[in-house]
Amino acid sequence: MDVRAADATRPLVKRRPMKRRSCFLGQFYGHIDAEGRFGLPSALRPRLTPGMVVTRGLDKCLLLFARQEWQELAQKLSGLPLALPRARSLRRLLFAGALDCVADGDGRITLPEELRAYARIRGDLVLVGLGNHMEIWSPVCWGQVLASLEAEAGSLAEGLVI
Repeated sequence: MDVRAADATRPLVKRRPMKRRSCFLGQFYGHIDAEGRFGLPSALRPRLTPGMVVTRGLDKCLLLFARQEWQELAQKLSGLPLALPRARSLRRLLFAGALDCVADGDGRITLPEELRAYARIRGDLVLVGLGNHMEIWSPVCWGQVLASLEAEAGSLAEGLVI
């Protein structure tokens, strides 16, 4: 049988284009002004221009998501069973503290006092890229976490299959 003839009988399947998203990488240092604003690094602005969500993190930091990434996470969180107390608690932590925001013309976003207090951010901050989102830390807290991570690097990798 002619291969071309067999291929002609197969229905054409449209493939969805893969969503190509750049990763958030690296560490960026910033400062909160008197109004609670800080400037996003110019390298991050294109990915965050459509909007973003900031919320409480799990380790006394803040989480910063591009709006699309947040929507995907929010959908997963909303699908957690209401009957599970831990699921309700996680939803409360992340949704109740969430703030939908858009950068101003100078690339700044405002962090409310409540979120800054939660993350112990007073003045300076560190943005840490984690692939699909970023964390916002006080420099002191980030320094402690980073020192701990560096000390445990070998044992962290042992139990994970990459």
